[in-house]
Amino acid sequence: MLRNGPEYTLSLSVQSAKSEVNSLKRRSGAVVSVIFLVLLMVLTHGCASRQRGNVSRPSGGGGGGIGALHLFGAPLALDFDDKPGSDGFAVTIYASNGTQARGLQIRTGTMEVLMFDGTPHAQGSTAPEPSRTWTFTAKQLDAYAHKYAIGIGYRLTLSWAETLPTRDRITVLARYTSPKGETISSGPSTIAVLAR
Repeated sequence: MLRNGPEYTLSLSVQSAKSEVNSLKRRSGAVVSVIFLVLLMVLTHGCASRQRGNVSRPSGGGGGGIGALHLFGAPLALDFDDKPGSDGFAVTIYASNGTQARGLQIRTGTMEVLMFDGTPHAQGSTAPEPSRTWTFTAKQLDAYAHKYAIGIGYRLTLSWAETLPTRDRITVLARYTSPKGETISSGPSTIAVLAR
């Protein structure tokens, strides 16, 4: 039995279109997966080391067992309004006890995020002054806590408002202060700034 005519041709066209759509879905799914992986690698780029020098570790339970901070910053500053140029940045901060690879909840003390204009280098024994500092109590940090596969992280999106950077990059780091006054700092993360 030979099939021909407009119905058979339409049926073949519909099948061909469905096949092409399914092929596009498979290819676009693969492209989306690759884009997601690249974006994940870019967003998780940052420093996660303890700061060297005169940083002390909280002892025992005073700091809730926090022994290290890990800061991951997006590599580019963010634009929050319709005006050209960057307005702030986003970071995710994890606190750990130094023995487990899981983010811990910060229950006591304070967390600061320090922003430096450019890429500062300590000269001699004096550390450079930050151009802007944001301070959060443990209770305030609860609003920024997110549960990830690697534990609790604090995702912060911060605007520098009137403290505009004067260079093409900023450097940020996180600093935890226990109730006893002991401090731990993350490694620095450099973020590119778009000109206004």
